[in-house]
Amino acid sequence: MILNPEQALTGALLIDPLTVRKCGNLKPDMFTDALLGRIYLEYVRACDFGYPANLVTLAENIPDVSRQELMDCIKQCADSTVTSAAAGKYADAAVAAYKARRASQLVNAVNFQSADIERQIGELVNDLKVLRDGGRITA
Repeated sequence: MILNPEQALTGALLIDPLTVRKCGNLKPDMFTDALLGRIYLEYVRACDFGYPANLVTLAENIPDVSRQELMDCIKQCADSTVTSAAAGKYADAAVAAYKARRASQLVNAVNFQSADIERQIGELVNDLKVLRDGGRITA
């Protein structure tokens, strides 16, 4: 069974909320599943501000998602959890997947014009370097 790194990482956070400290450059908007990104954000906030991260605080801090939807998501994560020791590698995998998605989007978004090809290639290469180095491209 191949684990979804986002679900596996979220499952590890359910077991040990301080696992969030092992997540390196992972940001909530890097998740493909928006709800998992929001859950991750709540764990980051709890760690940063020193309040407990648990099912109660998740439900309170994500009020626009039904409790049933939240619990279904949490159950899937719990079913595919990894240990906190492996969480950093799963966070790295999620970051790499984000970078691959963004790189594909950047390349596919360029409508190359022969009159301005050198500038377009230069901008694309610069954007890809920023992405490679951990920056986020919003265009």
